[in-house]
Amino acid sequence: MTYKIRINGFTLLEILISLLILSIIGVVITSGLNLTVETQTRLGHKYKALAEVQLALSILELDLQQITDRPILDENGEIRPALIISENNLEFTRSGFINPFSMNKRSTLQRVAYNLVGTELIRTTWPTLDRAEDSIADKQVILTQVKEFYIHLINSANKGIIIEINLSELGSVKRVIAIPTTALEVTYAPTS
Repeated sequence: MTYKIRINGFTLLEILISLLILSIIGVVITSGLNLTVETQTRLGHKYKALAEVQLALSILELDLQQITDRPILDENGEIRPALIISENNLEFTRSGFINPFSMNKRSTLQRVAYNLVGTELIRTTWPTLDRAEDSIADKQVILTQVKEFYIHLINSANKGIIIEINLSELGSVKRVIAIPTTALEVTYAPTS
C-alpha cells in the first residue's frame, strides 16, 4: 500500500492578493492614525490658547474687583483719576497689593494698566502709587495673538466693566466684571 502525500501551498497570485489587501489595510490605519495625531495637536493648541485666555481674564478680573477711588500723581506731577478708560487701554488704582507685616516700605495700593501693544495684551504696574520722573514700570505680557481689546463701562453709575478681547485663534471673548466702587471718577481718554 502506497500513500500519496499531497502538499498544498499558496500560489503566487494568492500571496500577491493577500499582500495587496494587507497594504491597503496598512494605508487606512496609517491615515487614521495621522488624522488622530493632527486632531490631537490642533486641540492641544486650542486648549493652550483657552487656558492662557482664562488666566489673563482671571488676573484682570482680580485687579478690577479691587479697584479703589484713589487718584494718583503721574511722572509730570499731574493728577490722574482713579480710573481711565479708552478703547484699547485701561488704567486704575487697586487695593490688595500684599505687604505682609508692612515689611516693604510701600502702600497696599497699586496702579495697574492694561494696554494692547501690537498683538500683545500687556499688564503694567508701578513700584509706587504716585510716580516720580524716574519711576520704572514693570510690564508683563499676559496674552498674545490679540486682535482687539475693548473696555466699556456698563452704565453711568459705574456698576461694572465689560471687557471684550478678540483673539486670532479663539475669536471674541467677553467678560462682565462687577466693580465695587460706585463713586469712581472716570476719565475717558480719546481714542488714538
